[in-house]
Amino acid sequence: MGKRGLAILAITVVLLLLFIWFYERKLPSTDELEEKKNLILDLKAEDIDSIKLTKGKEFIQINKIKKGEDEKWMITKPLDYPASGWEVDSFINNIVNMRKIREVELSRGEIGIEERNITITISSKDGTQATIRFGKKVPGGGIFVEVNGRKYAVEDTLSGDLEKDLKEWRSKDILPFSSFEIARITFSFPNGNKILLAKKDDKFWIESPITDLADEDKVQSLKTTLGTLQVKEFLDNYKKEIAKVATVEIVNDKNESFTLEVAESPKEETLLAKFRNQVVEIPVDIKEFLETPVENWRSKKPLLPERYSISKIEIEKGEEKISLVKKENEWTINNSKIEFSKVNELLDKLEEEALEILDKEPKELQQIYTIKLTDEEGKNFKLTISKDTGYAILKSEGRKAILKYPASYIQDLEKIISKLENNKSENDKKP
Repeated sequence: MGKRGLAILAITVVLLLLFIWFYERKLPSTDELEEKKNLILDLKAEDIDSIKLTKGKEFIQINKIKKGEDEKWMITKPLDYPASGWEVDSFINNIVNMRKIREVELSRGEIGIEERNITITISSKDGTQATIRFGKKVPGGGIFVEVNGRKYAVEDTLSGDLEKDLKEWRSKDILPFSSFEIARITFSFPNGNKILLAKKDDKFWIESPITDLADEDKVQSLKTTLGTLQVKEFLDNYKKEIAKVATVEIVNDKNESFTLEVAESPKEETLLAKFRNQVVEIPVDIKEFLETPVENWRSKKPLLPERYSISKIEIEKGEEKISLVKKENEWTINNSKIEFSKVNELLDKLEEEALEILDKEPKELQQIYTIKLTDEEGKNFKLTISKDTGYAILKSEGRKAILKYPASYIQDLEKIISKLENNKSENDKKP
């Protein structure tokens, strides 16, 4: 055989070995085959999109509903309500992973199928359906089941789920979307008053009954509370109208809305709430926000860009001007590098809370500083800092409210700016 023939043979052998390797690596191992042999269902949990659980004359239908990119489990009968996703997923995993102990040749009556009268029907995306009927316990461990006409003794991994009341499958989560998606929150009260908080340019503003920048920390705390709010108890037999103390309407950034009616509860540790035509008990956590007057929702900090997005800071005092520029994550002042800590000290001061908010500007002010911050998108945020008798006054461009600080605020600012002018990073001191 010539060199060319040997080369072709060698290539053929290599390709054959590669084919065998790729083919066999996808085949299940002996242990996997043995494990699969003991399963009574040939279905994958991720393919299941419908479950019907029947107990005597009662039943519950749970379907996987696709909404945009998301898939969620919904109870569709006998009521329309979100199901507890993790409980449904756990239940399905237990069903598809039921392992037989042995197959039995016994009648339905002998294994308690007709007496117990519990049936699960599951369906997959491709239309495959399986019906499982449950019987009595197996002496020594396990449970009898009938699957598509065949009867087995199987490991008992489902008893806890089978004993649940059908309504226990409801999700206890209240907000139907992530708190990160919240774009608007409205509190409406029985006396006709409203407080409206709305997101604009990544910041929350009060839009009613006044217009002002909202307290970022307080809004974040509210969003977290709404996102983690859960039902403590479903009050299915509560037939009266609840005496509302407030209605909370929440809208997300996709313009999907959710409404929660809130009322006092006879129990001190809970409130009553109504949503999706369900009356429930909820924790009292939300109450503090409902009782917060609009004045306390106002931010005592100036309107500033997010710190990470700031690319330029210009400071003017009379004829004096200094400019701080961030390039490639390094700050420079008048083209000389400066330590991050010096810039952060300035930003910490600018983000400080005021003593109080004024709606009218004092008449006689002595302007000391103008500070302009520019973000990465080129948007400007201008601050004017002035001296009043015994106080410092700060005005944010784009916000009518005026912030009042102690007189020492200007003195502190002067010291920080002096450090910026006179101190450079150790790198600049090197020859």
